[in-house]
Amino acid sequence: MISIFNTSDKATLSKQIEQYKQEIQRSLEFVKNIEQGNLDVEYEGFDKENDTKNYLAVALVSMRDHMKVIAEHEKQRNWVTEGLAKFIDILRSDADNSEKLYQNIISGIVKYLNANQGGIFVINDDNENDQYLELLACYAYEKKKFIQKRVDLFEGVIGQCYNEQEIVYLKKVPEDYVHITSGTGEVPPTNILLVPIKIDKLVLGVIEIASFYLIADYQIEFLVKLSESIASTVSNVKTAKRTQKLLADLQEKNDVTYQQEYTLQQNMEELRATEEELKQQFELSEKLKVQLLNREQVINQMMIVSESDLHGTITYANEALCRISKYTQEELIGQGHNIFRHPEVPKALFKLMWETLKAGQSFRGVVKNRAKDGSVYWVDAFICPGRNEKNEIDKYISTRYHITDAAFAEKRYNEQNQALGLA
Repeated sequence: MISIFNTSDKATLSKQIEQYKQEIQRSLEFVKNIEQGNLDVEYEGFDKENDTKNYLAVALVSMRDHMKVIAEHEKQRNWVTEGLAKFIDILRSDADNSEKLYQNIISGIVKYLNANQGGIFVINDDNENDQYLELLACYAYEKKKFIQKRVDLFEGVIGQCYNEQEIVYLKKVPEDYVHITSGTGEVPPTNILLVPIKIDKLVLGVIEIASFYLIADYQIEFLVKLSESIASTVSNVKTAKRTQKLLADLQEKNDVTYQQEYTLQQNMEELRATEEELKQQFELSEKLKVQLLNREQVINQMMIVSESDLHGTITYANEALCRISKYTQEELIGQGHNIFRHPEVPKALFKLMWETLKAGQSFRGVVKNRAKDGSVYWVDAFICPGRNEKNEIDKYISTRYHITDAAFAEKRYNEQNQALGLA
């Protein structure tokens, strides 16, 4: 039999096969590292800027990047959850020693945030005609005896935070900021975060945190959530102190009238109600802790792949897409990608997607899809243009990751639409 290939053709084919084997081996090693939790692994020999035609490498690297984002978000959520759980014990302790309680709160916050300094200001409303914010505890301040212990309600950024009931984040600290000093006698911290201590619309004080480093959004979120629990504790301490003072005054009086006894009874009932309310708040915090800790680990890692021509007509659909969408390959090939479109997804999102792709750029977004049986499934989609040997865009490649947590998906979807101005 005479071979239809000459020696040169065989050599070229053999070389190509060897290259494919090497590429597959690199892909397998890359995926194996990801399976073992190594999300910092690099794809050997892949240049993201220049190897745009290596579609398998592009998709796998994109998958790794998405997983790193998800892992980082989960790490941040766990950090917030663990922090809130940690402070439950702190807020419960030293109920009879408010000075120690406030000191433990502010030192715990500074250490958990890896900040440098901190202070907790609480409203002093003992005198109705002279109310002010009083520094009841601080951590790592230099020369405590010289620190301003009193701040008027409309004084500086602390007064601003108290009156506006909103956080204040200063990334450039004014030179005349009197509360922050250098713990080493050198350069003072450069970032100041002020968070109101409030229950609903009742503000009871302000937490001041100083740091040499930027304070991340998830750390601010943690402190805002924690401040609600601190507000309950502050309210309970203030109520207990008022009650103790009332009891002391009553004990000093020899001639106790019926009205005084009635007043004492009313205050005791208020104290019991406050204690019961605090108990319920702590029980609610415990339930919240369990719910957060038991929340399922984000998303499975199955990759969904499809290709389409420049008009959006499906030319390829992998097994994962068929399984999740409940269509067969025969039903999908030749159909437009709008076969998956859910009617609640705004047309503007798809318009933005096509404008991005036609501009030769990649598009990423969370999308709500509809399966063949009408059921809903969510995907985190990454779509990029595919180019031919002339570097012309001749198709679109879509990799999607099935998001099984609908609540998580819808949250990301809403945040995305708000960021894009589509909400």
